[in-house]
Amino acid sequence: MAGDPLPDRGVRAALPGTELTDAQMLFWQAKQIKSPREIELIEHAGRVTAAGLEAVMELVRPGVTELELSAAAHEAMALGSDWVGHCVIAAGPRSGLKHLYPTPRPIEDGDLVFMDMGVHYQGYFTDTARTLCAGTVAAGARSCSADWTCSKLSSPRPARARGSLTCRTSPRALPRMPGYGAHYWPTGFGHGIGTNFAELPSLHWKSETVLQPGHLFALEPMIVIQGLGCGVMEDQVLVTDTGARSLTPARKKTW
Repeated sequence: MAGDPLPDRGVRAALPGTELTDAQMLFWQAKQIKSPREIELIEHAGRVTAAGLEAVMELVRPGVTELELSAAAHEAMALGSDWVGHCVIAAGPRSGLKHLYPTPRPIEDGDLVFMDMGVHYQGYFTDTARTLCAGTVAAGARSCSADWTCSKLSSPRPARARGSLTCRTSPRALPRMPGYGAHYWPTGFGHGIGTNFAELPSLHWKSETVLQPGHLFALEPMIVIQGLGCGVMEDQVLVTDTGARSLTPARKKTW
């Protein structure tokens, strides 16, 4: 019944005396390990998304508007996907506010340019990001982007024994630059991706999920500084039998 606050009421009425249990978590757990066909589809979507990132990185320069960057990304991604899922372009002080949609604002010399985009392809999503500096690179922008890129998580590896590596194991995830730890994004450093934009595994400090071959997630540790910008390089990462590999073949260009 439309608007029914208890959508399973009809089932309960038809099965009196039966106990119904919420199986939502079982569903999420079952779909987190990707099949070879799923990996193939997400890898294709990753290549399409990388084309959008590359188009923006080639065009970024002072004087170009956020909307022009967005148009270039859409053009690069549209032919290889069902649709463009999202395309966030924010530059200068706006980039420190993260997920903002593009405006006619021209890029200024020294701006940090944050781009976060993804596509939908045959039922599967992507979610990727890059940050780079336009024109003259100021010291603060250099630290927020280049040094942060070097201090990303060490490559995830599958567990050899239960509990040997969980989604919270990340000793190299903290920024190496003195004074930047307070700006580290506190809610986690990634999320699973597939037929939903965000699914298991959830990558955060308290997660007990053991990484296994077939886990596929968007890895996105970041620094966010309002008034300066956002430092992040986000890839789709697949855990394999021997380690991990990126499914986002776009450069990690910082200026």
